[in-house]
Amino acid sequence: MMVNMILTALFITIFAGIANAGYLYWQYRQYKLTVRPMVCPLDGKCEEVVGTVYGTTFGVKNEIWGFVYYLSLLGLIGVYLFSVSFVDVAKFLIIFSSAGAVIFSTYLLWVQLITLQKYCSWCILATLINYLIFVLEIAYLF
Repeated sequence: MMVNMILTALFITIFAGIANAGYLYWQYRQYKLTVRPMVCPLDGKCEEVVGTVYGTTFGVKNEIWGFVYYLSLLGLIGVYLFSVSFVDVAKFLIIFSSAGAVIFSTYLLWVQLITLQKYCSWCILATLINYLIFVLEIAYLF
């Protein structure tokens, strides 16, 4: 019973990540097209953070990377749940990719707080989502 609750919480958190990444990407596109300020709760400076050089990695917006990560995670969990042959590989990739997301999110949080000295509420939410996903995965897989 507890395992099902953890798995449900994991799926809800992944979908929250998808929604957050999609919303942040949409908001930034709207800002670039209409010069309308981004909605950034808690008096953040989202457009000033997302629009910096740190807002892209290898030429791709970080929100897109996040979106791809969350979708990939759903696929890997599906493989883990329904494939007998690839359970160990899927488990490794789930943990490895989520550890990478936590490390990269922590780096981006550091950039916001120390380098830019500005923050984006949606970016901080993404970091919290990535931490929660990692904790839930550890609880579920081990």
